[in-house]
Amino acid sequence: MFHFADLGPEIRDPSSSRSLQKYYNHRLSQLNEASVDHRDHRAGRILSGELLLSKGYEVHGLVRRVALEDPAHRLKRIEHVLDRIHLHAGSLESFPSVHRVLRAVEPDECYHLAAQSFVSYSFDDEFSTLQTNINGTHHVLAAVKDIVPKCRFYFAGSSEMFGKVAEVPQVETTRFHPRSAYGISKVAGFDLTRNYREAYGMHATNGICSITNPAPGI
Repeated sequence: MFHFADLGPEIRDPSSSRSLQKYYNHRLSQLNEASVDHRDHRAGRILSGELLLSKGYEVHGLVRRVALEDPAHRLKRIEHVLDRIHLHAGSLESFPSVHRVLRAVEPDECYHLAAQSFVSYSFDDEFSTLQTNINGTHHVLAAVKDIVPKCRFYFAGSSEMFGKVAEVPQVETTRFHPRSAYGISKVAGFDLTRNYREAYGMHATNGICSITNPAPGI
């Protein structure tokens, strides 16, 4: 799976798709099989559609079964790469589901981008946001530890983790003060990733990015 090892255990990425792609391109290892969850996420499209495939990776993605049953509508934004990636039906809310897919793929790198990521909706339904995002991250980390402990894992954080910012711009030492269930869930995922790295010696890294620009060519 993926790790920004040369940049330290936690990094905070520039806030644009182009910058995100630049960082990924500079730090990718030579391993050639990767798992990307939330494939229809903009960052997921950048990774698999523009970067990993171009580098010869075998890309696997985790999507809900309903997306596979109606790809014309639910996977339209990635239709240009559908014939070059492997999609697996599953749900982050189900540990057996995540475990099954990781067992089948046994990836070298894992990019965990999936989340209930609509901040406004997280105010309407805090419970499902917290359950999906926190448990989902825990399920992926636990499955990686059990099946492919040497896999490189990357957790995509969010600028929403800063919330009520203490300083502008934010730096490495800026404290988190999330102000939404989504932001809280991302801070929890950040801490879960750090804990798995420290407790189990996993190659697990956090990144914080805010993607605001449309991905070029997608």
